[in-house]
Amino acid sequence: FNKASILLFEKNFSQAEVEFIRVLKKAKINENERMIYDCYLGLGMALRGVNNNYAAIEYYNKAQKQTNKLKEDKQYKLLKAQPYNYIAIALQKEGKFSEALVSSKIALNIDRFKDYDPTFYCYLINTYSYSKFKLGNESCLKDFYETLKIGDSLGNIHIQLNSKLNLAEFYLKKNDHIKAKDYSIEVL
Repeated sequence: FNKASILLFEKNFSQAEVEFIRVLKKAKINENERMIYDCYLGLGMALRGVNNNYAAIEYYNKAQKQTNKLKEDKQYKLLKAQPYNYIAIALQKEGKFSEALVSSKIALNIDRFKDYDPTFYCYLINTYSYSKFKLGNESCLKDFYETLKIGDSLGNIHIQLNSKLNLAEFYLKKNDHIKAKDYSIEVL
C-alpha cells in the first residue's frame, strides 16, 4: 500500500493503479476491510489523476459502500464523508457542478467536522463552495474567506493556497483584477 501511495504522490498514476489493484486483491483475501476501503479511494485518485473521472467515481462509490463494514472504526464519519468529497471533485472536473454540490452537501451533513477536524472541514467547504461559485451563487465568497481564516490559524499551507486560488478565480470572474492578481500572486 505504501508503494502505491508514493506512486500516487509522485503522480505516477498508472503504476499507482497497478499497485492498488495488487494490494486490493490481498486485502480481499485477508478480509482487511479498512485496507479495501483505502485501496478503493487510492484507485479513484489514480484514475482521477489521468482524467478518467467516471471510473474514479465508481471506485469512490465502492469506498462509500465499504464504510458499512467500518462502523466500528474511530474515523468512521470521516471515512463515510471522504468518498462524497472525492466524488464532488471528480464531478467538478466534468463540469457537473450541480451534482457535485449535492455530493458535497451529503459529506458536510454526515457530521460537524468543523468542531473536531477543521482541516477536513475546510476541504469539504472548499469543494462545496467551489461548486456554488461555478453555479453563480456568490455566498461562496464568505466560505472561501472562512476557510482561508481557518487555514491561516492552523498554519495549513494547502488550505491557504486552495482558498486563495478560489478567491483569485472569484475576483477574476467579477472583473476585480486587482484582488484577483493579489490572491494569484500569493498562491505563487
